[in-house]
Amino acid sequence: IKNGGGPEGSHNVVVDEVSGYLYRVGGWNDNKNVRMYDLNANPAAPQYIGKFGEGYVHDGQVTTFASGPYAGKQIFFAARALGWGWGARLQIWDVTDKSAIALLGNGTWPGAVYSHNVWVDIGTMRAYVGDELFSYSSGAPTTIFEFNVSDLSSPSFLTSFTNGVGAISHNHICRNGRLYVANYASGMRVFDLSSRSEMGYFDTYPDGDGTKNWNGAWGTYVFPASGLVVVSDQNRGLFVLEDLGSSAPSHPPPPSPPTSPPPPSPPPSPPPPLPPPSPPPPSPPPPSPPPPSPPPPSPPAPS
Repeated sequence: IKNGGGPEGSHNVVVDEVSGYLYRVGGWNDNKNVRMYDLNANPAAPQYIGKFGEGYVHDGQVTTFASGPYAGKQIFFAARALGWGWGARLQIWDVTDKSAIALLGNGTWPGAVYSHNVWVDIGTMRAYVGDELFSYSSGAPTTIFEFNVSDLSSPSFLTSFTNGVGAISHNHICRNGRLYVANYASGMRVFDLSSRSEMGYFDTYPDGDGTKNWNGAWGTYVFPASGLVVVSDQNRGLFVLEDLGSSAPSHPPPPSPPTSPPPPSPPPSPPPPLPPPSPPPPSPPPPSPPPPSPPPPSPPAPS
């Protein structure tokens, strides 16, 4: 695809499936390094339409709001890793009109070093930012930074939370009230966002944790329809997991192999033959003939 000027490389691509636009992020250029492409006419040949940015944007999330005060707006939440005079920040851009991109607001957090990844729970309007170098430079456990972004022009830092495990934060994603985080040497961790507590994990790199350890889980993604979780690990490859506690439908089991049909049932036995009918009783003998009449008396002898 056409590069659009600036560096050839990119760290990631971000796609708004509703509006049909793709954004390349992470090119090594502090000036307008987010490059935009229109996928609507021909996704196989994306059309380059321009670029924007302020400082080096490493990653982001873009969404088209379906309802509420920002209905119809295409909003780009950017993890600005660094930049002259400003440092690591969360930026919020209105990218609805590609000819008039506008920076709506930005914010930072205590001890910010390198804004690496951001994901927003649209239902609660909370943004979760990962700082890749925060734990590396401070030695603190993996830490996630939470913002209230209900006012896009003024994102406000709320709090941070951790699972207490020493590792480097990398990429994360929100699904169904949970945050799935790829944390290098401590593997993939799952947080319940209602309590900000860790509720489960899968350690793809069981050889040891550490805030200076760059081995292990690099990225994670959750498929909303199936609940399947994929984790890419730099050392051990791709893991496909299932979150059995997720509210997403469970992944269906594979179909059972075909079996031979059962043999046909034998035909029913015929009923036994009926006994022959009994012969009729013999007719009674005809009545005996009446005895013969006695002979008439003899006439008297002549005198």
